[in-house]
Amino acid sequence: MQSITPLRIFDAFSAAARGSTNGSIPIRRLDSTTSLVVAIFSAGLWLLSGGCSDAPSSSTCPNDYPASCPAGAATFATDVAPLIQTRCAFCHEPGKELPTLDGYMNIYDAGTHILMQLTHCPALMPPAPFMPLSTDERRVILSWFACGAMNN
Repeated sequence: MQSITPLRIFDAFSAAARGSTNGSIPIRRLDSTTSLVVAIFSAGLWLLSGGCSDAPSSSTCPNDYPASCPAGAATFATDVAPLIQTRCAFCHEPGKELPTLDGYMNIYDAGTHILMQLTHCPALMPPAPFMPLSTDERRVILSWFACGAMNN
């Protein structure tokens, strides 16, 4: 499985608009209008988070998405699932806020959403009054995505 990067996310939405995955992240077929809106919105969020050039400092806007899969990367069962269960699932469980984050497929399917929330400057999730994710918690989730978001 290939790693998920911001460029691949945009490519996946573009491919969905065309009705083809062309080796991109597997996603459900979206109608062309929805796909275009999501792609433009995602690209805009990514551009806004890219430099954090407004007021926030680099300490509040970390550029910590790994360039490649790091050694000793997080696993889903041991690292990612328990973290999402304790930090996200109280709001993102079935019947509450979308996306639902209650298992590998739902978390994997929400990958674009999760990455956008974490890489926005400042991070959008978790919202106030909850504490932001720690550096280690961010590292766990981002390294798991950088390594292909495997079900391991």
